[in-house]
Amino acid sequence: MSIKLVPWMKIYTEWLEHSEEQSKSTIMILCVIMVDFL
Repeated sequence: MSIKLVPWMKIYTEWLEHSEEQSKSTIMILCVIMVDFL
């Protein structure tokens, strides 16, 4: 894992805790964004 992914994972986990209903749609979007960083 690169250092850039660390803050993203923290934001990602915190965001899921606040919104579980939209998690399915946002997971797809975040996955695409994270793939670009990789």
